[in-house]
Amino acid sequence: PNHKLVALGGPGKLIKIYDTATGELKHKIKKHTDWITAMEFSPNGETLATGDRNGGAFIWDAETGGIAFTLGDHKDAIAGLSWRADSQMLATASEDGKVILWYSEDGFPTRSFNAQVDPKAPNARKLPGVLAVSYARNGSLATCGRDNSARLWNSKG
Repeated sequence: PNHKLVALGGPGKLIKIYDTATGELKHKIKKHTDWITAMEFSPNGETLATGDRNGGAFIWDAETGGIAFTLGDHKDAIAGLSWRADSQMLATASEDGKVILWYSEDGFPTRSFNAQVDPKAPNARKLPGVLAVSYARNGSLATCGRDNSARLWNSKG
């Protein structure tokens, strides 16, 4: 967010963080076990969240490259990440159909919900895959999924 760092990931399972002023590679992180599919710096620029195709998600210290938290509750590929504007909450979206909200101070999940379920449908069933999640400025969330639907959620899911 402050344009001092840029982070890259992909099929090599590596996170590379570069200094934008010098082009210097500051950190090369080998923690993911599969392709890195999502990453986003927190709005305050202090942390970086990453997710992979194996359901692994992590929060890193952007300056040191050290791991802050392992976020291990998803059972399938991480498809999207989004930070709340105050950098206190991270939303992760997965092919497992869930969105999990994580508190950035301790790395614990505060809420999890099946984002691709129509709560008004009788005998609601889980629909496959959440492909993206995004926090709005007011703290609400938007998701879209493999069922070709987009949904809006209040801050509590």
